[in-house]
Parts: sequence; structure tokens; C-alpha cells
Amino acid sequence: MRKFAPVADGPNAAALQVLAEQDSEVRATLFGRIVEQYPQAAMVFPEGATEVPQVLVDATSFTLAATQESESAGAAIPEATLIPLREWALDLRRTGFPASEFPAVAEIVGGVVGVDTQVLVRAAREMERVSREADEAGVAAASVAQVTQVAQDGSAWVVRAEASAAVGYAAGQALPVMRAGNQGVWWALAPAVPPNRFGQLEFHLDGPDVEVGDYLTLGAARGPAVRANRPKMLLVAVGTGWAAAKSVVFGLIEERIRPEVHLVVCGDNADDFYDTHTINSLTDSQPWLQVTRVAPTPGEFGESSAKAIWVPGSAFVSAPGTWWDHQIVLCGKGAEVAEYREALEAAGARGILTCATDAAVQFPTA
Repeated sequence: MRKFAPVADGPNAAALQVLAEQDSEVRATLFGRIVEQYPQAAMVFPEGATEVPQVLVDATSFTLAATQESESAGAAIPEATLIPLREWALDLRRTGFPASEFPAVAEIVGGVVGVDTQVLVRAAREMERVSREADEAGVAAASVAQVTQVAQDGSAWVVRAEASAAVGYAAGQALPVMRAGNQGVWWALAPAVPPNRFGQLEFHLDGPDVEVGDYLTLGAARGPAVRANRPKMLLVAVGTGWAAAKSVVFGLIEERIRPEVHLVVCGDNADDFYDTHTINSLTDSQPWLQVTRVAPTPGEFGESSAKAIWVPGSAFVSAPGTWWDHQIVLCGKGAEVAEYREALEAAGARGILTCATDAAVQFPTA
């Protein structure tokens, strides 16, 4: 994540210092003021919450720091500042909080942190605008799907669900997901199947967190979409990152022109691998797909043309010859794939695309 450099002696320096201290008192005060003004807003937060989420503090810090120099001259808010704010506005539509109230919330935030609220209100009005335009364009704020199957497969739980209409996302992206009855608690999950007109979904979880019959609310897709742009692709799946990678592979099957794909499925040991029937079937049936399973500890996988190599995953993917001349796509939880990205960049790889299955709205931090 890119870092901003706040101006040490600017008009917002004191507020930025307070926000940078990660003091829960600020978050608690903001929570109290917002819920006092909008009692119904309590339903947006997890049950029992007493603080606003950190993303509100991060967005405030980012906006104040990024506009500190230009604001003194009365300049427009930089486009680079508005882009993540617009994305956040679209993401917030899933909560049901009215965008028309964003400017009023900005006034509350400015009052709590002790700054002139003009720039925050202007930023909030831009967020209101893009949210309203999405409403007017008929873009669904959220979708609802019902869980139809939950099954444990090795180290993962495979969850299948169906929505009444197509769900908007692209292969490699993640969706914010909230289970009915779990107020304000959102997960980020990557669909394991490409988008389809039937609204069929598949997610891979680390635990049995849902049951058949549960309803799921799905927000706007996050993260980059994977589109082949080179003749060869190195597609790395770490843990349940296989969900995002699986969506990419099945999406490529439907393409007329596709790259040669080297799929590397990584785990800590053989027990971490799951959905082996699908992986073996793909390996044996798709001539353009080469599959390698990688783990530091040896194990058995049954009969398949997929190779197994017993080394640390990051060492394998960053080795000479593995990634050269390839489009590189990493799929997995952000913290898990960070090691792989660092190893690849240290080896000289550039232009790496990360599909974080736990993708969240983030702002650059100081």
C-alpha cells in the first residue's frame, strides 16, 4: 500500500497526529456521535460495537493529508485522492446507510478531530455523487444468495450458494459477504467459479461458518480482475486462494484464445491441499494447463499428471525459469501471499498481480 507523507506544519498537522496514534478514544467518540445523530446506524456496525471501523479513520487521515497543501490554495481535491474515496462509496452501498448523509457525517468527523470540515464535506459530496449515480444506473447495492451445500474437503469447507440473479464480479475478485443474523460482520470471499447468469456461487472457507439454508448478503466486488495479457501465465494459489485461481482457470476454459498456464498450488504440507479431484481432472484434460503442487513436507496425492515438489512455495515460484516471461498472478489471503510477492520481487519480477481473497477497502497510511 502506497504511503502518504503528511505536511508536518500544515493546518491539519495536529489532527493527523491524533489520527495516527490509533487511539480507540477517537473511534469511540465518532461511534457515539454518529449513532446519536443516526440511531438506525447502529445496525450498520457489528452487534455490541462501541467504535467505528478503522477504515473511517484511515479515510479521514488520507483525505486530510493528501489535500493539506492544495487546500490552503483553494485548489480542487486531487483526482488521486478521489479515486479510492469513490471506490469506498460504492463499497458502502451494501450497508444501506444513505449516501445523502455522507456530508453530515463528514461534519461530525471534522468536529471530533478538530479540523475545518470543508475538505471533508467536499470529499463526502463526491462520494454521495458516485453512489447516487450507481443507484440511478440500476446497479444493485447488494445481492442475496442462499446456501445450498456445505461440505468439508480436506483442510477447507466448500460452500455453494445460489442467488436469484447474476452476481457482478470478475474472476480473481473477492466479494464482501455477510451471513443473515450476523449483523455488521462482513467477510471477504473469492468466488471459485466465474460469473454466470444463473447466480451460482462457490466459496472456500477455513471453517464451517455457514449452514445450508443460510442467506448471504453480497456487496460490490473488490480487487483486480484477472485478464490474460501474455502468452504465458504463472498462477499461484496459496491455501484457500485456490478459490480465486479456480475461477480464473475455469474462466480461461471458456476463452477461444488462452495462455499457457502454470498453476502452482501451495500449502504447508500435503494435508493443506483440497479439491484434488477437480485439480487432477483439470491437469489431465487441459493441455494448456500445467499443475504443480508445492509444499515443504512430502505427502501423497494419488494418480495424476500433476507434479509435486517438496520445497517452500515462495522459493519455488521465485526460482530462475519459473516466472520468466510469465504474467504473474498470486491468489490467497493478503498476509499469506505477501511472502511470495516479496520473494518474486527480490528475484527481479515486476508487474505482479495480487488477488487477495480477503481484500478490504484500504487507504494509504502514514
